[in-house]
Amino acid sequence: MAVETKNTYALLIGVGDYQKLNILNLPTYSMDLMLIGSALMSGLKLPRDHIRILAGEENKGYVTRKDMARALAGFKDLMKKDSSFIFYFSGHGRDRNLTFSDGDLALQSLVDYMDTLASKNKILILDCCYSGNFTTAGSKRLHFGDAIADFAGHGIAVLASSSADQVSRLGPRANHSLFTGALSTAMVHNKKIRKGRLSLPDINEEMQRLVRAWNQNNPGKEQHPVFRSSMGGTIYFQVEDYQPYQQRELSYETANYRIVNVEPLSSPKIKRLCAFAIPKGAGDLKDLPVFTREIADRIKNEEIYSDPASQARFAGTPAQAVWCYFGHDESDMVNHLYYAYTIWTADDDLRQCYFKPDKNALVVEDIYLWENKSYDTLKKMHKPRQSREDFIK
Repeated sequence: MAVETKNTYALLIGVGDYQKLNILNLPTYSMDLMLIGSALMSGLKLPRDHIRILAGEENKGYVTRKDMARALAGFKDLMKKDSSFIFYFSGHGRDRNLTFSDGDLALQSLVDYMDTLASKNKILILDCCYSGNFTTAGSKRLHFGDAIADFAGHGIAVLASSSADQVSRLGPRANHSLFTGALSTAMVHNKKIRKGRLSLPDINEEMQRLVRAWNQNNPGKEQHPVFRSSMGGTIYFQVEDYQPYQQRELSYETANYRIVNVEPLSSPKIKRLCAFAIPKGAGDLKDLPVFTREIADRIKNEEIYSDPASQARFAGTPAQAVWCYFGHDESDMVNHLYYAYTIWTADDDLRQCYFKPDKNALVVEDIYLWENKSYDTLKKMHKPRQSREDFIK
């Protein structure tokens, strides 16, 4: 399902002050919040006023559990059944809990509250040590993977920075966390955008790639982020405007045959075309090589492509290979049933590549001709009102 950014909201929490608990402060929370907030806006196109950042009074990183609860409550009236909610936490993690400035919070209590929100999708992004394992209500030894199984049907996905027994490390400059740096980069710079959309698994895959590169260069300091989802399918963020590519259509008629359509068949390196033809009269096999050469000469310079990339790559160049598929009537075209196909190529190297030896094929004056020996049988199977006895026969 595609996520409408106008219906997506985010709460970003950065905890850095842990003096009350007598544990190490985390000054990197501020940069983490800046990175993830910027990525949500510039990468996933969330409106600025849909993002709330919680970093304590005067942004000094002192955030309590009550602060978080109040912030979550502030989103409750905004949520609709078609909305999505992103929860991000940067701070300490211990004993399978998120650690705030005043103490710990079990993941299950957070999830239980988020389930009261009307939004159909919830995404939890947890950047803290041991984030792959949490204590949940009713079981102090419950593994993180088991806990996620309990969320089935609730539409929750979790991106955790590290496995159950790993700490979360700082990035290369030590001014932000490794995980948040990789994740924010994956949101903004991702080559897997398709039709203007970017999926949550694609974001995770790119983030994982970046962290793997870190692991290879930093032996002994490895980190393994965790991705779990109970969503039925996945979600897509509409990150770019998308206009479907309008493929040019071509059909024409001669005294001997009719070209129903011409389709692009290009590979990354070779411009190729495919023509669908209905010969007039009997459509004898002996005539097809001549028809094929005529068709190739006619269409090889046509600018027909499947996408903008192919058009940019091959514009102004002739096709190097043309396939021709021959049927006897319109029903053959509809049913993709052809009694023969042929191949024309521009040179001998391509003939070596495409002219495969086959008992039903032969080469006539540099045209490859393949006959469908099962055509008549398949044609009968497509006839309407065929009796059971005829079908079996």
